[in-house]
Amino acid sequence: MIPDPESMSMVMLGGYLPPTDQYSTFIHLFPGNNAHAPWGTSGHFHFEVTVYVGGKETGRIASPICDEKGNIRVELNPAAEGPGKAVKGMFVVHSHHAREIPVEVYAFHIHKATGTYVSCNITPFIGDQLYPAVHSDQMENTLFWPGIIADQDNDPYSILVNPYDVAMGYQIHLITPEGETVHGESLKLRPKQSIEHSICGMFERYEADIRKRNGRYSFCVSSQYKLVTYFMLKNKPHQVIAMMDHLHNFCLA
Repeated sequence: MIPDPESMSMVMLGGYLPPTDQYSTFIHLFPGNNAHAPWGTSGHFHFEVTVYVGGKETGRIASPICDEKGNIRVELNPAAEGPGKAVKGMFVVHSHHAREIPVEVYAFHIHKATGTYVSCNITPFIGDQLYPAVHSDQMENTLFWPGIIADQDNDPYSILVNPYDVAMGYQIHLITPEGETVHGESLKLRPKQSIEHSICGMFERYEADIRKRNGRYSFCVSSQYKLVTYFMLKNKPHQVIAMMDHLHNFCLA
């Protein structure tokens, strides 16, 4: 199965790789989800994944090719760990897709000790040609999460991924139920690295009220470049990931 290059587009996506001694991480693609009107209905799909640990490439994986009726699943841990060493980091997906069909690529993180798993849509940062208006109408370097869950069972985190070849400056801002904005310090993330920030730890003075008024606080992240960032909840007693999702763009129109 060799797709016609003229029928293909490529988009780059950035994702978070949790500790490989605790989690097995898989990339899944189900292209048939979007193979319907108003988009195209048939074509070919494949991707390559590059894994980075501490800013350095540790391995690459090339997926098989499928059409709109198939699906693809690859595991990242072998490419990340090298000779059996547990690590955590990030990855970049080069997703080649039928030109008229948008792709949604998901990461699945499976907790080895309990079998708990979470799925998370991986954020594209370069290459989208199907939604040009989005890139002109929305602030892609300022992302928002409404309603921070933080209680006796949940700890909230913001995960940032820097998929670029240069350092990225950023800030995390807490938004109170009264509309006050509390600015975190200006930070930098080195190229090809990821970082977890505890929201309650970063805004320690507000932690008791964040937990008391569970779901009433929000936060946003601003940066120099188009952001790849996620909201994550960990089970507080066991510190196992309970959910992950990408933040949302600000709209100007």
